[in-house]
Amino acid sequence: FEDIVMIGDSGGNQRGMAAVAERLGAHWADEGPRVHFIREFYDPGWVATEQFTADVLGVEEKQRDGHHDDIWVTAMMAVTVPEQIRFQARVDAGLASINGVDLTPLEDTVELGRRMIDFRAQLTADAIRAAIADD
Repeated sequence: FEDIVMIGDSGGNQRGMAAVAERLGAHWADEGPRVHFIREFYDPGWVATEQFTADVLGVEEKQRDGHHDDIWVTAMMAVTVPEQIRFQARVDAGLASINGVDLTPLEDTVELGRRMIDFRAQLTADAIRAAIADD
């Protein structure tokens, strides 16, 4: 490998990944691959995706339901494995919304997730290219 890229979607793991990338980068500085921690995937990745979803896609959460759930994660998960978001169970329980955003029809939620993924993937790819070019 010439370049190793580390990204993570959990706030609690950001410092640890940055430390690992720094240590491995120093360890392999003379002969090994370069290690890049792409902080931008998470920060500002999440906030930028939320802003894009509101400003460009016209979807934003207007309330907090009090659950560890949001439209961004749920819509993106629905793209690859819609069963993971338990859509039908939500519909059956009358809970097919998240923080004021309707999840029905499922096809619209999947399309929303697809557009979010495209945005975040581009943001991340740009950050990876910049990190590799800087070294």
